[in-house]
Amino acid sequence: PNMSLSSSQDVPVIIRNMTAADIPAVCNVQAACYDPSLYETAGVFEARMNFYNSGCFVAEEVESHRIVGYIQSFPWYYDVKVPLHATLKFSDELSHNAYYIHDLAVHPAFRKLRVGASLYQAAHGHALSLRSNGSNISTICIVAIVGAVEYWRSRGFSFKHCDNSNTNMALVDDECYGLSAQMYIELGS
Repeated sequence: PNMSLSSSQDVPVIIRNMTAADIPAVCNVQAACYDPSLYETAGVFEARMNFYNSGCFVAEEVESHRIVGYIQSFPWYYDVKVPLHATLKFSDELSHNAYYIHDLAVHPAFRKLRVGASLYQAAHGHALSLRSNGSNISTICIVAIVGAVEYWRSRGFSFKHCDNSNTNMALVDDECYGLSAQMYIELGS
């Protein structure tokens, strides 16, 4: 399994691939982070993990073994949003032209400790490895909900279809995600 140790200030965590046994804890993290209108079921998490486990990571606190964050990501298509609750079908990995981060969540008690950055680095590193193995992936895409836009901007993501200095122009009221914005970053080395 893909594992790395990240010492986030005083909270060492292991970043590793998600397993079926992690799903109840992942759902608990989700419940601590999001409005209930954005919750996805355990079945959806399991389906995404089965769809592309190589891009599903959890942050596990070393001492307690508690899951404190997760990220779900996978090869996808530029400018194609993945709706909440969607069951995905996989086609040839090499035909995808983007890497999609569907969800990154860190329990509120573990924010500001670089846990989210460590999870993002795991997904980013995986996207880079796909590209180096011949995929057409050149961009990482996300749908940022209203409270996460500044976080993603601080990571270098920008809005595609409008002035990047005006967040309000980029936000749309999406039927799945509520007030949100599509954001992109070129896949660097």
